[in-house]
Amino acid sequence: MRRFVLSAAVVGLGFLVALLLRSPAPVSSLKDLLPGIVVSLEGVASDWRFASYGSSFSINSIPIFCECSQSYEGIRVHVVGVVERYPERLRVHVLSIKKSFR
Repeated sequence: MRRFVLSAAVVGLGFLVALLLRSPAPVSSLKDLLPGIVVSLEGVASDWRFASYGSSFSINSIPIFCECSQSYEGIRVHVVGVVERYPERLRVHVLSIKKSFR
């Protein structure tokens, strides 16, 4: 019985890790997306605004929230983040942000 439970637990953990390690989906719009989906965006950051808890900006009119102190306004960036609902609309909460040299 213990062997069965251990093997089931290992298979279940492997399945969860495989789900978490899949590559993020590139998007051009948040339309028809559900909160919790990991997405990838690339473009020039614009409309940068600082707040006490983070920064908000947009890429191709997609709202993005970042808990970073550096401004990337006017710089081409690659963003990986999670779609979240913020009061009544969707935005991307940044997991990683890098300067893009394409």
